[in-house]
Amino acid sequence: NIDKALKNFKEKSFDMIFADPPYFLSNNGITCSGGKMVSVKRGLSSWSSKTGYETGATDLYDGYANTKSIINGGHIDFHPAFQWCISLGEGWYLPACNELVAIYKVVGPIDKTFSEKGYPSFNTIDYCYWSSTESSTEEDRAYAFRNGTIQQRWTKTSTEYVRAVYCF
Repeated sequence: NIDKALKNFKEKSFDMIFADPPYFLSNNGITCSGGKMVSVKRGLSSWSSKTGYETGATDLYDGYANTKSIINGGHIDFHPAFQWCISLGEGWYLPACNELVAIYKVVGPIDKTFSEKGYPSFNTIDYCYWSSTESSTEEDRAYAFRNGTIQQRWTKTSTEYVRAVYCF
């Protein structure tokens, strides 16, 4: 259980806690306020089905703004990674580069617990995770949980993992 797992870490080594209570007490089952959640589900898709144009999704810290840029620019039909995230419901978005860095710092140490509970691992060998941050007209930034670095030379049409974030 989670209590046993937490005893393996030094005191004050977490700055956020993930919880999935089955109580559904309020707010459509979200009983927390003022934070971010990461989907335990993951998708597998390309960032875009088209290349050769800039989307304006360049924020390094705000994936919600990047996702809105794609939607408001009328390009959502060409962006499967963004579509996957927003298909989870209102408020879900593709995280920016530095949001993925923050997620890795927290999730990395408890990833084994997720895997033991049957959820897909955040650490991968075969794929990276897309971020919402575009780096050029032909390439986008993707974040690889397997090595803790931002991969800046990923082609938009390549297939990678997708995790959605929800801010509340």
